[in-house]
Amino acid sequence: MCGIIGMFDCSKEEIDILKMDGWERLAHRGEDSFGLLGIANNKVYLYKALKKENINLSSFPNKMEFVALHNRKGSIGETNLELAHPVIVKNKYLVIHNGTSKSLYNVLAVAVDSDTQAIGYLYDLLDGDVDKMVKFLYSVEIGVVLIFDMEKQEIIFYKDDARYLFYNKEYKLFASEPIYDGEWVEIDQTPLVKFTKIKHLQEYLDEYFLANKKDSKIIRINSSAKKWCDYCGKMKSGFQLGDKLGRCITCFFEDKKEKRVYVFSGNKSYKGYVEY
Repeated sequence: MCGIIGMFDCSKEEIDILKMDGWERLAHRGEDSFGLLGIANNKVYLYKALKKENINLSSFPNKMEFVALHNRKGSIGETNLELAHPVIVKNKYLVIHNGTSKSLYNVLAVAVDSDTQAIGYLYDLLDGDVDKMVKFLYSVEIGVVLIFDMEKQEIIFYKDDARYLFYNKEYKLFASEPIYDGEWVEIDQTPLVKFTKIKHLQEYLDEYFLANKKDSKIIRINSSAKKWCDYCGKMKSGFQLGDKLGRCITCFFEDKKEKRVYVFSGNKSYKGYVEY
């Protein structure tokens, strides 16, 4: 389990806030390593560290077209800078991933150190064939994947039911969990989509937000005041408005197939049942 945050059209100051406050709110998703990918003026900016305090933004411009942050809890592979996300594959692809799959190893002739590396090699092996990539990723339930092709300047976006991802149109922000006050839409299962420009990914998510808002699928978050969560028994600051069970937003995430709620405690996670 890892944490992902992505933001469009942001300043260095906003990135600095996400780097500390955003990662703090997703700390239960892993603190083995941290990575930051920024894109501006057709240039790629990358920084990885084992501690978030060591991420240095001095080389980043004041305005970024897009930035993605990742905090890792390693389930496959060692804890080191090479496997911190974004993972660099063949000096062509930058891969950010939240999920776990050992099945990827079985289809590759090349030795890899993590399932995230395997995703990059698989995409290269398939020569960017979207249909074949989708078919395979669906079969192994890989989770959330972002691939940036440095040669073609393309960003590849993929999401299935194995992991959660939410989008807030006001903040131009997507994340593994809703991390700030406001209206968020859960991004349900979506095919792999390839965009030649970052702004097209933002337009795609904006349209998705508006379409799902009409269907009343919105999640409203209030994190202005801390209170006790009735479910995990911890003092938390993020709650969905109108949740009668009094769960913090971390406890709110339901496993749709098994009608369970994921509850996180420190570096351990377990599932608890909730009656609806």
